[in-house]
Amino acid sequence: MKITISVYNIENLFIQKANPDLPPFTPYKSDKKLEQLKKVFEDIDADIYALSEVGGLDSLTYFNNEYLNSEYVPALIKGNSDRGIEIGFLVKKGLELRYAQYTYKNHPIDFNYPHELNWLKEDPKSSLPTYYMSRDLSELQIFHKADTNKENPLAILFNVHLKSQRDPEGIDPRSKKRRQAELEFTLKSYYKTQEAHPHIPILICGDFNGNASDLKTDEEFKKIYSHYHLRDVLSIADLPHDRRPTYFLFNGQSKLPIQLDYAFIDEKKVHLIEDIAIYRYKNDLGNPKHLPRTKYDVWNNPSDHYPIVFTLEI
Repeated sequence: MKITISVYNIENLFIQKANPDLPPFTPYKSDKKLEQLKKVFEDIDADIYALSEVGGLDSLTYFNNEYLNSEYVPALIKGNSDRGIEIGFLVKKGLELRYAQYTYKNHPIDFNYPHELNWLKEDPKSSLPTYYMSRDLSELQIFHKADTNKENPLAILFNVHLKSQRDPEGIDPRSKKRRQAELEFTLKSYYKTQEAHPHIPILICGDFNGNASDLKTDEEFKKIYSHYHLRDVLSIADLPHDRRPTYFLFNGQSKLPIQLDYAFIDEKKVHLIEDIAIYRYKNDLGNPKHLPRTKYDVWNNPSDHYPIVFTLEI
């Protein structure tokens, strides 16, 4: 059985009609962008969407009901985000599948900032802060519909939105150490799950907020390849690196294309992945739009990220 999966940072899916009482300055999606998103979802027509930056279950449910004809089951557990941006899933109705969702939001990660560790040197009895995933690590287990007790998963998807590069307190440049700790927690959770289910495909997908590709890999992501031997689906497709960006950062007149969004799978199971692509947005005539040349082009898209799409044999 093959299922189509899309990994998509949907950028601030806050819908005012679903959540009219959110705090001032909430970045609500405009009606125009919601209509654009509708066309994106109709074009991709995935069986499962692994989503980032969802403005809560109410907004996701409203979007599904009002724009997607209630064709999906929303799956979202509120995480730890201080901005209200959650990670979640949409699972298409009518599939011969069941699912179960789990959260890791209450699991401590093995992390403290260097200045906090210095407290122990000064006072070994110091109590250090406990840290958790800045958003969450969400696990979706997929079962055959006949497996009514959900005992034998066919596949497992981990969805994550790692710590951004913002460092407002100036204690962790680019938030590298915190992001690395969140990644290592994610990888260890993946490995533990893989030990329990060695024969099924298990994927880690989401917004990694850095260059986790196999070219000039940012330091905090190198264990993905050296210790866990995972492959990014875009590398499986042999896409040239200059065709892999899912995000375009503009600083003045300069443009930095970068891949921030990923789906990783064990290198021994890459044969289960097919039909890999990055979806490109379309204009009002239904033709593919050019990639962003200015920040204004980004603002006119339904999201500042581009979705990854692939099929998985389960």
